This record gives sequence, structure tokens and C-alpha cells, in this order.
Amino acid sequence: MALKPTTSNPAVGMGLSKAFHCHYSWIIMISAFLILVACLGIGCNSLQIFIVTLADVYGVPIPTITGGLALQYFMLFLFTPVAGRVLYKNDVRKVVMILAVLQFIGWMILPLTNTLAMYYVSMVILGATSGFYSFMIAPTLINAWFAKSAGTALGITVCGTTIGSGLFQTLGGRMIAVHNYKYSLIVLGIVMILIQLIVNGLLVRSKPSDIGMMPYGYHKLTEEDKLNAQKDLQSGYTRKEAGKMFTYYLIMIYVIVLICGVVITTQVATWAQAECGFTVAQAGAISGVVWWCGGVVGNLITGVVTDKVNVAVGVTISVGLGIIGLIIFASGACAGRFGLAMAGGVLFGFLTTMIDMAAPLLTRKVFGLKDYTRVFSLVAMFVPLCSCSIGMMGYPRIFMKTGSYTSVFIIGICGALISTVLLFILNAKANKFEAARAAEMEANAPAAAADVVESTIDE
Repeated sequence: MALKPTTSNPAVGMGLSKAFHCHYSWIIMISAFLILVACLGIGCNSLQIFIVTLADVYGVPIPTITGGLALQYFMLFLFTPVAGRVLYKNDVRKVVMILAVLQFIGWMILPLTNTLAMYYVSMVILGATSGFYSFMIAPTLINAWFAKSAGTALGITVCGTTIGSGLFQTLGGRMIAVHNYKYSLIVLGIVMILIQLIVNGLLVRSKPSDIGMMPYGYHKLTEEDKLNAQKDLQSGYTRKEAGKMFTYYLIMIYVIVLICGVVITTQVATWAQAECGFTVAQAGAISGVVWWCGGVVGNLITGVVTDKVNVAVGVTISVGLGIIGLIIFASGACAGRFGLAMAGGVLFGFLTTMIDMAAPLLTRKVFGLKDYTRVFSLVAMFVPLCSCSIGMMGYPRIFMKTGSYTSVFIIGICGALISTVLLFILNAKANKFEAARAAEMEANAPAAAADVVESTIDE
């Protein structure tokens, strides 16, 4: 019996799916990619180019403005677990519609007001909405729509943040130079909300059953695997059960340690100028290479290798290349060799975006999809907390006390190496949990078959 749609048929999305002869899951992946381009590429990461300008407008030191960014990270930390609960109980599409409007309001406060108090209000709103966007929306959609190739799909999707950040920081900076900062903020804000409303309204559906479909890869499975795939949607652990397991907290420790290496990116431009004598333009170019080239390629490689082998191998390759890149980058920068520093920056970029890939893939593998959004939300909330405390506060203080970034790079490399060891430990535990769930599913197969027959469709 075919599944009955529960929402309106997305005519535009279906048209694209037929035109490109692809499963609708890939339309969802592109949609999630575009949403991240807008909500994070503009709404979160593009704020950095306005720091100096806003400090002048408000007549305050730059640390006061960066303190607002720290407030944004703190709100992101607070609202990530809230996002897990909301997405667990509500339609993703409706949630994104509301978030798009709220984020637009928070963003437009900046060009329409001139007081420091309203700036902080803006940071509170943008931080709260980022709690949903940063780590929850994309994994939730990808997990729902992909029975196979979830790693590749997630790798492509999270590239939206990287590409959006590089693209709109460049365009925003150009508009500031040609026009003014208010013009730039207004244009970026309009682009941000239009992308989200159009894409979400015309293309996004929360899960395949909403339009009478099954996840991508389902039609390629054997009948036995189809039964397992259906059962797997309800297998795994609840957040309460996960909270009693040491592996849950080990994943959190892994995230914290990995961040020590990842957030060095926040210091790249400053270090290149302060210690190595590069110009602002050269430092910006190096920072851009880290995000654009390395981040995008690293995500894609990790996603493909994760699907073909496993998450441990995929992430380890990117982390390993990232460490090599960091060493090459530091060596080239210290020697004043711009080209070598750029080459190292590309490889170092592989490491920078691993936090977007490793944590959600590991959580899915260990704890299953039964209560994924709520389980992962508690893991994800450590990302903004540690990024702020280590990258924005810890590393700059080390530089101020020592007068050198050498210690920072050593800590980052050690963190990346330790995270690799923890990754293989977690992967081994994940394999055991998967085997246990498979055994349970096999034992319950006769009962599961009766439940699934009614919902199986003819491909």
C-alpha cells in the first residue's frame, strides 16, 4: 500500500526532482544547503565584518562589540537543547518559517537603531535562532530523508555555511566600502529572509512520509533490509537512556577536545598580522582559503569516506590533513612565505569544519534515530560554549600573556591528536551498539514485518 501524503505536494520541488531524474531527498539536501547559506553564512558569520564599523558608530572599544558576539554564542549554547525539544515535537518546515522571521527582526535591529543596548538585543535574538540553525536543522532533515549516503549528503549540506560565509562577507565588505554599513546590513538581511522563505516554502518537507515517499536508498534495499530500515527509525536510545551511558559523555569530551584544534581559525588573521608581518589583505586571503577551499573539500571528502568506510576513517583523514596543514601554515607564516602559508591554510581548512560532521554522525551511529534531535542537542550545545570560551577568550589571553601564538598552536595540535584517539574508541563502541540493535531487530523481525507491510510502497 502506498503511503498517503500528509501535507501539500511541493509542485516546484517535484518538478525539479523529475527534471533532474533524482530522488526528492536530494532536493531536500539542496534546500538545507541554501538555508545554511542564508541563516549562518549571513545571519551568524557575516557579523564579523561589521565589528570595527559598529565600534565607531557606538563610540565604544572593539572588545565591547566582540563581547556582544560572545553573548550571541552564549544564547546559541542555551537554545541548542531547546531546539532539540522543539524539533522533536514540531514540523521542521513550520519551525524554519518562524525562525526566518525572528532572525530577520534581530538582524534589522542593527541598521535601524544606533544604540549599544539594541545591539545587545540583536545579538540575543540572532544567538537564539542560531541555536536551531547551527547544529540541528541540517542533521534532522538529512537523517529523515536519507537511508543511504547520509554522510555524503550531510557533507554537502554543511558546506553551505562555509560558502555562505565567504561569499557574503566578501559582498558585505564591498557594499560597506561602496555605500555604507547600513546599506550592506539591509541588503544582506533582505537576501537572508528571502532565501529562507522561498526555499522553505516551495521545497522543504520535514520527512518523506509527508509527501507519500520513503527515504533515499530505501528502494535499493532488499525486503529484509527494508524491514530493518523501517525498524531502525524507531530503534536506539532516548535522551534519558543516553544520559545514563558513559559513551554519551565521551562524545561530549571528544567535541570539547576537537574544538581546541578547530577554533584556531579564529586567530589565523590576527596571528598572521601580529607576529608574521602580513598585511591585512594577505591575512584575509589566508583566512578565506581556510574557510572556502579547505572547509568545503574537507566536508565532501569526510562525507564520502564515511559512507564508503566509516565515520572514524573519514574524520581521521580530514583531521590528519588539517594537522599537517597547520604545521605547514605555521612554518610558512613564520618564514614570511605567503604562498606556503596559503597552501597550509587549504589543508588546515579540512580540520576546521569537522565539528559539523563528526558530532552528528557519531551521535546517529551510537544512539540511533529514535530520539536523535534531543540526544544530539545536548552534545551540540558544547560547541558554541567551548568555541567562545576557548577561541574568543582562552587563546587571546594566552597570546596576551606569552606574546606568542606558539602555545596556542601546540594546544590545538594536541587537541586534534587526542580527538583522533577518542574517535576510534567511540567508533568501536558505536559498532557494538549497532550490532546490539541489529540483534534486537532480528529477534523482533516477525512482529516488525506485520507492522511494516501496510506502509511499504511499490517503487
